[in-house]
Amino acid sequence: MQTTTDAIRKSTNRSKNQNQFSVLDALKIVAPILPIPMYWHDRDGRVLGINDLCLKGMGTTAENVIGKTPYDFYPKNTADHIVNHHKLVMQTGQLLSQEEFINNITTGQPVYAKAVKVPLRDDNGNVIGILGASIDITTEKNEEKLKLEAQEKVVTFARKVAHDIRSPISALSFWINGCVGIPPDVLASLNKTIGRLNEISRDLLDITPDNSLVQRIERQIPCAIYDLVSENVNEKRVEYQNKSIAFDLRADLNAQSAIVNIQPSQFKRALSNLINNAVDALTDNKEGAITIDLLTDNNLVILNLQDNGKGMPQTVIDKILYRQGFTEGKSNGHGLGLQQVWDMLNFNNGKIEISSTVGKGSLIKISFPKITHALIDM
Repeated sequence: MQTTTDAIRKSTNRSKNQNQFSVLDALKIVAPILPIPMYWHDRDGRVLGINDLCLKGMGTTAENVIGKTPYDFYPKNTADHIVNHHKLVMQTGQLLSQEEFINNITTGQPVYAKAVKVPLRDDNGNVIGILGASIDITTEKNEEKLKLEAQEKVVTFARKVAHDIRSPISALSFWINGCVGIPPDVLASLNKTIGRLNEISRDLLDITPDNSLVQRIERQIPCAIYDLVSENVNEKRVEYQNKSIAFDLRADLNAQSAIVNIQPSQFKRALSNLINNAVDALTDNKEGAITIDLLTDNNLVILNLQDNGKGMPQTVIDKILYRQGFTEGKSNGHGLGLQQVWDMLNFNNGKIEISSTVGKGSLIKISFPKITHALIDM
């Protein structure tokens, strides 16, 4: 029984006067048994051959395409895109790929394809056309389109919210600062909170369709990290004063004076998100405790955030560390808090480690490079 390999060998061993045709005959034998759509054109763009899988994707028959060019069955802009790519492949002699958008000839339905093409050569090495393979990526493209549409809706909604909350924030600031008898420390804390609301509003206005939360790039500056953490913890004590939660901030002497090069507002937002997650993890039937230890180790500043909440299984920890978007146990969660934490760590050379025991609590450790006074003075 003659094998495909034997047939190809016989076809390609024809006389030199038939060198060009030996290649084409070999393609006619091979193309039908390959599991991908294939086609080959001559130098002028005429279709010399095509397999059934490719015809199925186009929605036509061989009789309708053999001997014709893309201009005979596609609009001019589509045909130009395909033919110009053919010419580039033949001119460079290289394997090249591009995305091609066509309409199924029979149904008119759009089809997206990833086309990979190489020069088609005769037995003497002369380029006689192109050989192409086409992979249907319509499903992926449609999913991408739906995702982009959903993201556009999120962006529009976020910008609307940001615009709408500016007026009440301004009014709140006016009334707070006009009130008599508010203790200075409380007034300072309220104004800082209002400032953070304004920052969040600006970030929402700057959000882009990829939902990245750090679009308005805040400049890194040398900061005393203990001061940033202390401000954040004091805000959380006020925010959660009606809950039975004990907040404890501890720092060694070196950590109290440690300086890091960081985005201060983004760091405070990230720490706020992590503390909020710790609060959400606390059960209602016991006293909650959230402890923050600020330490130094060699050239690092380390922040340990410990809670005595419900803990996390390893599957959840893995999702966090591998940056898989999710919400755990939150009916109204969107996973944006963790996204902001990841963005902040990336931009500020931060690292994160997590350990947890279900039923006992979690420990989140984040660290940043410490800078010396010599570097600050430069």
